[in-house]
Amino acid sequence: MNSSTSNESHQSETRKAPKAGGDFNDFCKMLWLKLSRQVLQPIQTVGAHEHQVLLNAAGASLARRGALDEVGEPGRSLWVPFSKALGLIGMVVLAMPLGAKAENTRPTELRLDFEATASGPAWVAQNDDVMGGISKGEAEIKDGVLHFTGTLSLDNDGGFAQVEIRNLDHDLSGKKGVKLRVRGDGRTYQLRLATNALFRGSRIAYWAEFPTRAGEWTEVNVRFTDFKPSFRGDILDGPPLDVSRVEEMGFLISDKRTEPFALEVDWIRAE
Repeated sequence: MNSSTSNESHQSETRKAPKAGGDFNDFCKMLWLKLSRQVLQPIQTVGAHEHQVLLNAAGASLARRGALDEVGEPGRSLWVPFSKALGLIGMVVLAMPLGAKAENTRPTELRLDFEATASGPAWVAQNDDVMGGISKGEAEIKDGVLHFTGTLSLDNDGGFAQVEIRNLDHDLSGKKGVKLRVRGDGRTYQLRLATNALFRGSRIAYWAEFPTRAGEWTEVNVRFTDFKPSFRGDILDGPPLDVSRVEEMGFLISDKRTEPFALEVDWIRAE
């Protein structure tokens, strides 16, 4: 339906203005119904930050959707006392606990292995071709192991290769860091994490380095306190890593050695 047809239909509706006395209850019921549908129900599925935003928008939302228009001019005179009551309701709702589901719906354990039957987000390449470089890096899961392989190139101001998984959305509060079993080529790699933190509208990358031994399996511990915030290669002053909102993870190499690299990962755990 187009907007003009919608407006004509809206204008042609017959509205019944509330009368004094009993119809005040109808007016209140109508506004309460809109409040519960537009504000209170969404609050059950959001966190504390969005909680405040929704309540702040309640009055504007009701006005935009024509709540007062539906009750006519007499109903408008009732809005002032009702809006005060609405404010009190908002204060009560803010004081209420958000409930177990709203407080934490994210997994709190992170254990990634690479068995053929394991399900989870796919690993994808994110190399320097996004800025004109020609480095190559890819991820392949084979025989229960993640293989990160490729070749670096410094042409066109490039020089890094990366693979990552997205949509993790884990809460790792209470964990000290990430432990992984790897076999490398003697080169140094980065473990990278991302949260919902942004800088200039893009995600901040948090990274920490770990060494490898050529041809040897080793277990590496990377502490959360060692992760540095960065944006496009530049170190930022903050914010610090929020481990309650870990949404992405990856591996990156950028040691300026223009030769093939190879990193194998047996498993990854947050501990």
